[in-house]
Parts: sequence; C-alpha cells; structure tokens
Amino acid sequence: MAPLGGLTHRTIDASVDELAFAYSIIGTHLGRPATGKKVSYRGMQISRFDSDGKLVERWGSSDELGMLRQLGLAEV
Repeated sequence: MAPLGGLTHRTIDASVDELAFAYSIIGTHLGRPATGKKVSYRGMQISRFDSDGKLVERWGSSDELGMLRQLGLAEV
C-alpha cells in the first residue's frame, strides 16, 4: 500500500527494554492488482530490546481483515 497518506500513533508506552505502540494507517492501495482505493486500518506493535539496544523480540497485530474488506477482497 502506497503512497502513505498518513501514519498516526495512538498510544506509546516504553520501559528500559520494551516499546509498545498503537497506530492508524491511511493510504492508497497499489498492490497487485492495484485498486487505487483509499484504505485505513489500525494496528499495534510490542518490541523488546537487549542491553545493547538490539531488537530481540517483536509482536504485532493489524486489522488485515478490515483492510481486505475495504478493498472488496473479503466478505463477512
């Protein structure tokens, strides 16, 4: 999906070795086949870093079903 119309963080929380954030994305679908449709969806990420600052774990989730619905590629 591109060009990116916007990325907005909703919540950010951090500690010494973890970072968590929720976000919203708005953009235009240019996949295969490109639909040119505007889509928006939300997601979240949690990351853990070692003592050297290296990323060692990452978990995440996004509303992929919602995006597919907006593109007309999934029915519910």
